[in-house]
Amino acid sequence: MAFTKPVVRSINLACCAKLHTAPQRSGKFVYCNIDKKCNDPAQQDEDFFNKKALTFEFGPGYIDKLTDLYMEKLYVRRDLSFKKDDFLIKHDSNYWLPKVDPMTPKVEYRDVQKLKDAPECVKRIFGIELGERKDLVNEWRRQLTEKVKLNPLDKNTSLESKIGMATANIRQWTMLLESMTRKPSYIRVMLYHTIEKRRKYLRLLREQNYESFLNVLKQLKIAYHVKALPEDLPLFTRKGWIESIIKQKCEIVKSEKLRRYHATLRKDHEKFVKQRDELVKKLNEEKEKLTSDLNSLKTEEEEQFKLEGFYVNDTIAEFSEHMMLSHFYHKKKANVVAA
Repeated sequence: MAFTKPVVRSINLACCAKLHTAPQRSGKFVYCNIDKKCNDPAQQDEDFFNKKALTFEFGPGYIDKLTDLYMEKLYVRRDLSFKKDDFLIKHDSNYWLPKVDPMTPKVEYRDVQKLKDAPECVKRIFGIELGERKDLVNEWRRQLTEKVKLNPLDKNTSLESKIGMATANIRQWTMLLESMTRKPSYIRVMLYHTIEKRRKYLRLLREQNYESFLNVLKQLKIAYHVKALPEDLPLFTRKGWIESIIKQKCEIVKSEKLRRYHATLRKDHEKFVKQRDELVKKLNEEKEKLTSDLNSLKTEEEEQFKLEGFYVNDTIAEFSEHMMLSHFYHKKKANVVAA
């Protein structure tokens, strides 16, 4: 029995990769990086993407441009939700936090009078420099709440103080996340809930005391965006957003064309009024000339006829008709009375 060498069948994966390029070219699901960092400060505006989409002109590739813009909006949505209210796209969180002197005593020792005359080594021990991170955070909270308090006796129970405390937490957690390589989810969750809670406090303060609301926004350097009603919001899907943009673009194009048409009508109206005035002027001159010519002629007065009697309406016609119709009837026979 002859021994046959087995045939080794190998597959070159590189060749197969060159053949099957459909998933690479157009996959069923497009990769979406929802953790993409936002680097453009202009995107902090609520209507940035809508305004940019309305600048595109109708033409080839119009839907593709809107799709790319929608995907970019989707990528930076999470990062914007954490940073846009505090304007942290252009600046880091440390930029808005108050500057703290390392020798500043901790919050719980701030009112101790003997520390003011104590040596530098003692101040350093009770200061923030040798303390924990929570001591620095407490000092940030104290300074931010002091900016917006309306009453010095406020024990962090008013809306202004709650907003200041929430702002300090948001910024220090944002700074902490940026310094970490791996982002803990529990910090993200606390950050998200604190942002939503601060929006609620701002809404209530805006309803109760508008002047204090404006002062809080100015002192803390934060923004408040009024959310649109659910019935006014477009669908969050790509198709729904693109349809809403196309409707707005059509209205803009329509209004622009109507404005131009109105401008042309105004120009034509001015031209028509000018021609009309010239024609009316000529007709008035001709009328005056004819009137003067008629007045120059001497008219002879004719003797008026005097009417005698009075006018009878249809008496003659009715009488003639009555006489004519009387011939069609037989005369009545005389009644003969028996003797």
